[in-house]
Amino acid sequence: MIVANDTYKPIVLLFIFNVLFSFHSRAQNFDDTENPWIIGLGVLIVHDSNTQLSKPFGFNDNYHFSNPFKFLVEKRFLNDFGLEGSLNFNRYKKGKTRNGILLDNPIDFLATDLTFKYYITNLLVNKYRSSFEGYVHVGLGSTFYDGDRGLNTNFGGGVTFYMSTHFRLFTQATGKKTLSPSPNRSNYLQYDFGILYRIPNKHRYPCHSCD
Repeated sequence: MIVANDTYKPIVLLFIFNVLFSFHSRAQNFDDTENPWIIGLGVLIVHDSNTQLSKPFGFNDNYHFSNPFKFLVEKRFLNDFGLEGSLNFNRYKKGKTRNGILLDNPIDFLATDLTFKYYITNLLVNKYRSSFEGYVHVGLGSTFYDGDRGLNTNFGGGVTFYMSTHFRLFTQATGKKTLSPSPNRSNYLQYDFGILYRIPNKHRYPCHSCD
């Protein structure tokens, strides 16, 4: 069993802290305001009931939202593209529906994803004046259910909303299709919500302590 919410939590938190510190330190040396490093924190909801869209509002039975946590790192490039890596944690509670079956026991959920993004709205609006950026994305990932690993392909879209020079809100929907179907692995939908931080660079935002 993956006990991501218990045994591995200190390790995961330490890893995230090290990543945040490392990226902030490295970003001080980059002069790349158009294509920054971005870090994000958020929550996620998983729809894994195998009901497709026949019960879109069955929140109590079909949606999983227990101890949800998302951490991501993204690098923008060529102005309109991004490459993102993310860790996603959740927990399926007893009595919820998973793959058409009521759960007799809770399941710890962990997903790791590598995602390519295309900020398509930049073709339609001036990104320097717009209060949002919309994107489509594709990628590959692994999903772990109590240690049972399955590979999946991902596709979907999202929107980021301007808050300040460095901060954005984001919302995202992803369909994940399993490449190794079994009673313990299935296609599912994941919805993400959170906040992004665009790491400033040294030349535009001086870091006097870095000299």
